[in-house]
Amino acid sequence: MPILTWIGDLLALVGGLLATTVITQMTPRAYVMATLDAITAADFLAGLVKSPFLALAVGLIACGQGLATQGGAAAVGARTTTAVVLGIFSVIVISALFTFLYALLGV
Repeated sequence: MPILTWIGDLLALVGGLLATTVITQMTPRAYVMATLDAITAADFLAGLVKSPFLALAVGLIACGQGLATQGGAAAVGARTTTAVVLGIFSVIVISALFTFLYALLGV
């Protein structure tokens, strides 16, 4: 899972570079320098620590709902909807808890 987090972080930085240079006429070098000043290794580490917990929660919810499905296609649809709602809710709650923890730790 952390490799997907690294890929997502990298793509976000590249997307930010493209959007910033096109919209604001900022040079790519200026963007890179500003980004290096604004983002620390602790920012990346915080995301790497949090992502396995989010993945575990979503995986457990999805598997639990899938294993509890009975009754045909309508039940599969209902359980899928339940899994998505619970997954989104759990991601929000876990992210909030990590944000609170990181704020307490000063990260």
